Amino acid sequence: MIARTMDEGESGIYRADLADILGAIPVLTDLRLTLYDEKTGTIINGRDHQSVLNANDVTYDPATGRVTWEIRTADNALVDSTRPSETHIAQFVATYNAAPARQKPWQVVIWTRNLVKV
Repeated sequence: MIARTMDEGESGIYRADLADILGAIPVLTDLRLTLYDEKTGTIINGRDHQSVLNANDVTYDPATGRVTWEIRTADNALVDSTRPSETHIAQFVATYNAAPARQKPWQVVIWTRNLVKV
């Protein structure tokens, strides 16, 4: 699990390098992202099992195995503005071509701070 702190509405970049069970760069056939508030389960920015393989602000470089997510301001929206902070979970699931097909799930925890007055 990877964790980072961001302010509400902040843009950013998240990167991860993938490897298959043998340590080689995988050939992805699918990549999904679910982004939700940990406390309420509310889906954030419509990212509910969203297809993100070179789409929807996420890219995958098959030469390096690097996943890059351009985090948009809507990805850091607060669910409840009365809380001083929220814990958001970005859950990725990569499916790669092997015999049989395999999956690599991982999570990114984003502590989102409420900027009460800016």
